[in-house]
Amino acid sequence: MAYEVLICTPAIRSIVREGKTHQIYSNIQSGAKYGMITLDANLKDQYLKGLINLEDAIAKSSNPHEFEKLLGKT
Repeated sequence: MAYEVLICTPAIRSIVREGKTHQIYSNIQSGAKYGMITLDANLKDQYLKGLINLEDAIAKSSNPHEFEKLLGKT
């Protein structure tokens, strides 16, 4: 199972309140210390552990091109 985790921090609350929801993804990326993880980061971890193959990881990625960059493939 691949997943994404968003923790409702004060920064996330502010983003939602101000209608700047396009900023949520970058906050998830930088929120690892709070337990947040993006779907692509989780897919990368599962791929590197050999739990899923590359084709499935790319197919389920939220942005396949960015996912390949995350893996250093492009």
